[in-house]
Amino acid sequence: MKSSAKAVAASHLATIAVCALVTIVGLLIAAIMLIDRGTTSYQALGFKILEVLTQTVAVTVAGGLLVQAYLKWHSRELAINDFRRAILDGLIRDYMDVKRIRRLLRAAAEHAQGGTDSNPWTHLSVLAYDKYLTELNASELSLEVLCRRVEAFASVFPDARSLAEGIRAMHDYLDEVVSEFERHRSFKKTSSDLLQICDLAALSGFMLREDRSSFARFSLPYHRVLQALQGDAVRVSL
Repeated sequence: MKSSAKAVAASHLATIAVCALVTIVGLLIAAIMLIDRGTTSYQALGFKILEVLTQTVAVTVAGGLLVQAYLKWHSRELAINDFRRAILDGLIRDYMDVKRIRRLLRAAAEHAQGGTDSNPWTHLSVLAYDKYLTELNASELSLEVLCRRVEAFASVFPDARSLAEGIRAMHDYLDEVVSEFERHRSFKKTSSDLLQICDLAALSGFMLREDRSSFARFSLPYHRVLQALQGDAVRVSL
């Protein structure tokens, strides 16, 4: 439907352009005939027609060039805006994925002696640890891609350095949790074995709440970057 409407519009514009060209050519021929064969008064009229045609053509050409320049600028701005929004969408998606993994880790953890009302989670199965830390690793890598894209296309952001630093801080925090997973995962254990959460400092900080939580190192940079992207860096429409 849209392509059909565009085709009809293009056809109408072509028709208008042809009619305008025919009119200009006709007036030009008439002006030349008046100048070449007419009386003094007709020659004056012919010169007047030529003057008007010259002005019309000059204005039309200049206007066309301006329109083309504007369309080129507008297309570039739209492309830049789409890129900015893609970065924003990716950032939000990664943050929500990390929050989901954090909640699923809590849901999979067991409560035993040593837990508190605010932090009842004490043990986690090797199976759950493997599953959710593998997913967290994917989120970490996705943030690294976002950071590199911001750095590579820094010119399209008002403050690319600040944005990249914020995304890098989020990535580095997850990297600590994933690196701990790589170091401490014992493949000698079976999937039913339990890990004591407090023995894993980075995981504890990621999962737990209040004074035992380090999650602010991830959430605070996220909110700063989000605010920047939603404010100066991303325009909803042009």
